[in-house]
Amino acid sequence: MIAGEYFLEKLMDSGIQLLCGVPDSLLAPLVSAAESSSLMQHIICANEGGAVSLAIGHHLATDRLAAIYLQNSGIGNALNPLVSLASRDVYSVPMLLIIGWRGKPGIPDEPQHTLQGRCIQGLLDAIEIPWAELDSRDEKLEVLNHLVRLSRAQSRPVALLVSDRQISGPKKIPEVKSGTVRREVIRHILLNSPPRTVFLATTGRTARELYELRLELQLDPFDFLVIGGMGHASSISLGVALTDESRSVVCLDGDGAMLMHLGALAIIGKLKPRNLIHLVFNNGAHESVGGQPTVARDIDLHEVARHLGYERTYRVESLNHLSIDWHEIMNGTSLAFVELMTQIDVETPLTRPTEDPKELKNYFTEHLKIQTN
Repeated sequence: MIAGEYFLEKLMDSGIQLLCGVPDSLLAPLVSAAESSSLMQHIICANEGGAVSLAIGHHLATDRLAAIYLQNSGIGNALNPLVSLASRDVYSVPMLLIIGWRGKPGIPDEPQHTLQGRCIQGLLDAIEIPWAELDSRDEKLEVLNHLVRLSRAQSRPVALLVSDRQISGPKKIPEVKSGTVRREVIRHILLNSPPRTVFLATTGRTARELYELRLELQLDPFDFLVIGGMGHASSISLGVALTDESRSVVCLDGDGAMLMHLGALAIIGKLKPRNLIHLVFNNGAHESVGGQPTVARDIDLHEVARHLGYERTYRVESLNHLSIDWHEIMNGTSLAFVELMTQIDVETPLTRPTEDPKELKNYFTEHLKIQTN
């Protein structure tokens, strides 16, 4: 394997001075090396399209190319600026995409990565981005040098695909944040919500903790787990809430996911579904991919939600605080936002759903039909 620090050194040797993107577990050693470096400018972005746009601005001001890291599931967010701004048909901007190749054919992975892993090469071909795959035996990283030279010579984006266990090294231990334990919060609200309440959970550890607690508490799995599509749990929850205001809908969201598509909150705040409770776990981290920091602890998320139209907003520091407020939150008659300050947990192993996603979807939709009838 290639050490993350060595990879970063080679990026700097090639003349790259800006590394930005959205964290991915396959690229975590590289991100950790960048976080510890005083020589590489490193910025964790809200979404992949923003990272591409940042790289465009960097090139305009310096005539240098930047490197953008992302999981292949994030390529959808990056497509718009890649094809409508950076492509050779428009502004012809050089940049290096470093893409974590989840769902690579032949390597077992989660179902949300299957199609993306299968089509990433064809997708890059379709949008005319030259690509190569990292080979961990390439000790001098010649493929990296080749791609950077090509990007400069042809003034175009290029991509390096990195599959599992190709970059090694220590992962930076995330700073322990104050707050309550997310798992205990989910347990509390499962046990103290009316029977007609439905839950939707954002991608990553939150969804898996909800699934695991349902098993532990022997409760029927009538939840929708948003296992992919990071940042879209709130909009899916809005779609559910608007169909029947007699049922309570609880969206279990994360700070990184919320920031990724913050504009969704403005739409929710405009429509004001009175039966929706948008609960955001704020641990200031991309916990599911290694605990890399977000900017959420520097922002009063509940105040942002209030200014975007949410009628009731809460900031909860502890489980005791939530225990007092939850009855009031659940029994209110207007759109609610709850910012829950939680700790980081990147170590505790969690159960992965054994059911096919379509099976889980059917459980959820049948449950909604029964409630409606």
